[in-house]
Amino acid sequence: MKALLRFLLFALVAAWFALPSMGTDGGEGAGGTGVWILPRPTFLASASGCGGSGAVRGSTSIPADAPLTLKACDELGLFTATLVDPLSGASTLLPCNGFQVALSSDLLRTLRETCGSAHVVIADGTQLGYLIQITFDSASGAGVVKVF
Repeated sequence: MKALLRFLLFALVAAWFALPSMGTDGGEGAGGTGVWILPRPTFLASASGCGGSGAVRGSTSIPADAPLTLKACDELGLFTATLVDPLSGASTLLPCNGFQVALSSDLLRTLRETCGSAHVVIADGTQLGYLIQITFDSASGAGVVKVF
């Protein structure tokens, strides 16, 4: 009987560890770590574009002088991330590490001081990805990141 009770206790503890638990470090801001977990990607050929013409699927606020890391969904294949300046149309490749795209604090500060906004396009070979708009408030310097 003791062996049966011990086995039952062991099975209950193992089941308790195996059950998923509620996490708090996901979604917008990731608990203040500077990593923003992006929603599921969409096909960019079907997206209607940035600048308010498409539906905003997610948004977050970013502080004035902090780096930002965008964590893409693992449904994407090998992807590239490009930052596009809306004033000049110039594009810049962003560093990608695995499923993360890094926007340094220096880059965000330069965007805030020069043009106040930028677009980020993250896409894989099948045109699955994200259209992202970054805008900065000229008074406070804080930014808003929107995913379309």
